[in-house]
Amino acid sequence: MHSARTASQAGSFVCRRVLSSLAMALIALACVLASTKAHAERGYGFVEVEAAMLQKIASFVRWPEAAGLKAPGGRLIITVLGSSPLLPRLRLLYAKPNASSPPAVVRSVERREQIGKTHILFVTRGFSEQLSQILDQIGDSPTLIVGDTPGFAARGAAVNLYREGDRVRFEINRRALEHRHLHASYQLLSLARLVEGL
Repeated sequence: MHSARTASQAGSFVCRRVLSSLAMALIALACVLASTKAHAERGYGFVEVEAAMLQKIASFVRWPEAAGLKAPGGRLIITVLGSSPLLPRLRLLYAKPNASSPPAVVRSVERREQIGKTHILFVTRGFSEQLSQILDQIGDSPTLIVGDTPGFAARGAAVNLYREGDRVRFEINRRALEHRHLHASYQLLSLARLVEGL
């Protein structure tokens, strides 16, 4: 009887710790969303906010085991396709130790053919017209495709950042996530604008 009660108490403690961690992570993402206006008023640009939001969104996405992130030496590969001021900001953010994310490599490529294996692909507006070719090239590989082009998620990207007044928000295409074997947490989906698409 005593051992059963002890096991139950231990289980409750673990559950509280997990729920507490999830709550803190959700609060952190909500703070990123809410702080866009404050950042703008303090002189920060939208680029800094987009970079922080992209990093936080990625921390709420789960990749399949085949992606290799849990393997010894596994690294989160983030690729920026095209020229973007987001690149140095992402490098700065991912250079800092982060318990919610594995070690990361942030790289840039100038041609679609150079994308290769990547866990996150940010497609700049200069390549937005090539999205259908990019989707075909990626296939069902576990790649989180992100952009900041109007209508991008509806056309098949998983995540699209957009501006609403002086704030940066994001939309998610759940079908695109599922097609590439990615799972977004309920907490993330509850903060996104959900769109249907390819």
